[in-house]
Amino acid sequence: MLKLEGRIGGPWVDELGRAFGVVVGQDGAKTVKVDMRAVSYVDRRGAELLLEMESKGATVVNCSHFVRQLVQSDAVNKERARTKTKQTKKES
Repeated sequence: MLKLEGRIGGPWVDELGRAFGVVVGQDGAKTVKVDMRAVSYVDRRGAELLLEMESKGATVVNCSHFVRQLVQSDAVNKERARTKTKQTKKES
């Protein structure tokens, strides 16, 4: 379990990435829960990291609606960018 507090932004994104890597790298670490009860804000890099962590099996718990919307908004924007890139390549 990773318990996060405050803001996930700036240098804290890198620190979270390192901590996640350590937890995932431990023998027997099958699932990682990320408790976001005390998180008030996530910047773009933080949202990208959380999405990456989820893609690697992490489960985000106790996330406020506001923070979840920030993370999901980033996921939607990334998907739109991928779709646009695919469309542009097909037109070429």
